[in-house]
Amino acid sequence: MGLLPLIHDLTAIGCLYSEVSQVAAIQFVIQEDPQWIWLALAKEGHDTTLVSSVGNDMDGWNIITDLIQGNVDVHHIVVDPEKQTNESIIIVEGETGSRTFVGVGPTTSLSITSPSQVPWNELERSKIVYIGEVFVEVAAAIVAHAKVQGTPTVYRCSVPYWELGLDRLKPVLSQVHTLLISNQAWVYLKKYHGSWPLLKLRKITDAAIIVHQSENEYLLSLVDKQDHIFPYEHDSADISEMFVTGLLIKLAEGADISQAVEYALSHDRQ
Repeated sequence: MGLLPLIHDLTAIGCLYSEVSQVAAIQFVIQEDPQWIWLALAKEGHDTTLVSSVGNDMDGWNIITDLIQGNVDVHHIVVDPEKQTNESIIIVEGETGSRTFVGVGPTTSLSITSPSQVPWNELERSKIVYIGEVFVEVAAAIVAHAKVQGTPTVYRCSVPYWELGLDRLKPVLSQVHTLLISNQAWVYLKKYHGSWPLLKLRKITDAAIIVHQSENEYLLSLVDKQDHIFPYEHDSADISEMFVTGLLIKLAEGADISQAVEYALSHDRQ
């Protein structure tokens, strides 16, 4: 499942889904990065293109309508007549926030499925490319192309992608500019790759790695530099919409990664 935004500011590639209900105090696997990030970027005046896929159903067209009304470029969203738009359950967990569970079946629209669906010309004029829930082969083609063009990329995937294994993700991880790891993904990586997964990640990537390692801390890991801990004031394990948008905005402006993280945290406090 995936999402590719372009800031031409920005291009984003990933998964779109519609909200179907709210449930209290239930734990599910989270599906990260719905369309609110791209709406937030567009609202702040950034030229944003979204590359994804929806089914030819009411939910899909409602999503497209919302994005159009939010000034997001939707020309590269594929409407698949044989698929259904993802549906989600929002799980409200009191003071700890909420989680989103997305059901996936054989008829679910899982974002773009082939590099042939990527708008390469859009990528080439983008200041930054964000890659979310996208098939590994597609993500690898995108980061390779962006690297040749000198365009920074930010990659963030959820636990089901990490479950594929580091070798499977290596074509993406080895070429991406910035890797964003949620707290849920960090917990998974520590469980299956030892107490300090960065040691294994550093064997395959020299990316700047941003980890939401606890409710109160972000960690920034850079090659050949001491790790930097940033305090986080919200007591939340989720990576917020405001943090991601702030990070992308600063990176698109050419700020260094430490400045971008600091800005993202201040943006998150607003």
